[in-house]
Amino acid sequence: MARHTETIEIITRDQRRRRWSTAEKAALVRKTYEPGRSVSLVARQEGLAASLLFTWRRLEREGALVAVGAGEAVVPASETGTSQCGRSADGAARQGL
Repeated sequence: MARHTETIEIITRDQRRRRWSTAEKAALVRKTYEPGRSVSLVARQEGLAASLLFTWRRLEREGALVAVGAGEAVVPASETGTSQCGRSADGAARQGL
């Protein structure tokens, strides 16, 4: 006769969302590529949504997970002199681009 056990996670803080470091995300993504493992299996084992792991895998393919861990400073668009709509900080349209 097989015994089934169930794991229950008890959250004792007010914080509902867990924070994952870049290294933790990368390690979990690597696990999903191991032989015999799937995204769903790793997600169940680690207690997170499979969709989150799929998102991290996509970000890794795009280089986004590595860029965050590279130690490069992030500069807000407001400090670069242009916004996303192609206008300078003072409202003038950019020329020649």
